Parts: sequence; structure tokens; C-alpha cells
Amino acid sequence: DNVVYLSGHRNMVSFHEQDLVRRKAPHNIWFVNLRVDNMPVAPGDQSGILSQSLFYQNKIRLDRGHSMWSVECTAPNSVPDAMSRLEYKLEGYDEDWIIGDWGKPISYTNLPGRDYVLKVRRIHNQSSEVLAEKSLKVEVVPPFYATWWFALLLLAVVLTVIGGIYAAR
Repeated sequence: DNVVYLSGHRNMVSFHEQDLVRRKAPHNIWFVNLRVDNMPVAPGDQSGILSQSLFYQNKIRLDRGHSMWSVECTAPNSVPDAMSRLEYKLEGYDEDWIIGDWGKPISYTNLPGRDYVLKVRRIHNQSSEVLAEKSLKVEVVPPFYATWWFALLLLAVVLTVIGGIYAAR
């Protein structure tokens, strides 16, 4: 019959076992604890990197003077490392996925100036199924001499000098 009976001091409840709904725990990933040049970054601090909590922010911008940055990832349920593993990849820099550890920071140093996407995914240990994926856009501002406008300005100066030399002959 598969009927379950529960009773207390004054009440009794019965239900059929098939009426129970098994809820799956969400397998989310959260970015936490951003550090730049080994200093913690908070929303609204003097670095100006975060305008709001990293939990809500999907993009960060790092100036050319920021040579090292790291971010930690966590899972909201209480057993992230028992059933799953963490993998990450910085698109535009890493070729393959890197196996990480929950609670240990993902760090990068001396990145060339360009746009990247940090992708983090949670993988089930036994089935290798992707349980969750999260991304963070990272813009690393290049030094002025590595920008297209500086190359264009330099070309204009060189052409002007060559033109001046040619006209002086």
C-alpha cells in the first residue's frame, strides 16, 4: 500500500510514498573574495574595480598597473567537494580546463591587455556531468603603447617626419 503514517501527541498524518517529491539541490557557483595585487577588493573601495558585490557583478576591469589578481569560488550548498570538482578556464589565455580546488583562489599574473572570460564549472565526480557553470568577464587594460590608437599616432608621426625630410630635399 506504501502509506506512511506519522503521529504526534495529538495528531496523525498519513500520505502515500509516491506523493513525496524529491527536490534536487541547486548546483550553483558563486564568485567570492576578489583580490588584486594581493589586496582584497570590496565594492566602492578606492580601487574602483567593483561597483557592487562580486556576487552580482559579471565584469571586472583591471588597469595596466594591476599585475596579479585572484578570485575564489564557492558552492551555496554544504557539500561542494564531496560530490563535485571545480574546473576553470580563462578564455583567451588558457587552452584547456584546469582542475581547481574549492576554497582555493584562481590566480593569474601579468596578463596581456585584452578582454577575457573566466569560466568556472562544477563537474560531478562520477558521471563527469556539468552541474553548473558561471562566467566572469575580465578586461585587462593594456599599457598606452600597446593600443591601436598609439600605433596609429606613431604611424602618423613617422609619415610626417618622412614627408618633412622628402619636402626639404
